[in-house]
Amino acid sequence: MKLCKCGCGNSVTKESNIYINGHCRRGIKSSNITKIKISKSKKGCIPWNKGLKDYLNDESLQKMKDYASSRLKDKNPAWKGGCIEYKHHEAWKLFGKEHCEHCDISLIDYKNKYNRRFDMHCNSLPKDYSIMEQSNWMCLCVDCHRAEELNKE
Repeated sequence: MKLCKCGCGNSVTKESNIYINGHCRRGIKSSNITKIKISKSKKGCIPWNKGLKDYLNDESLQKMKDYASSRLKDKNPAWKGGCIEYKHHEAWKLFGKEHCEHCDISLIDYKNKYNRRFDMHCNSLPKDYSIMEQSNWMCLCVDCHRAEELNKE
């Protein structure tokens, strides 16, 4: 695929496109005259949200809650099974480390290598998420965690 012409490094969605949607004006500052013209052209227009103050009434909110609760956990079509009560956040507070236990990459090395935020995942080895012992949990970087999940399938 072609890369976006703005220089963001992302690939465009269609081969015929030059930019990702919205990237064609990136970095271009509008002059004060242009801003004034746009402002004048919008004077007297009805705002898009006028009259929509209570569009989320009690009935609509209840319908949304019912729909969301009908798709929770094992009722969700994307559910693959497994434990419902995940304890990853608690495990991270107890056993979290600044390096991956599989590839041994540290926080600083990961940021320098991939130029992105360091994500460390706590993964339960025997998949029993209720056991809060250090021997049951392993700290993995995103790449090692993904590879481990793919190898199990």
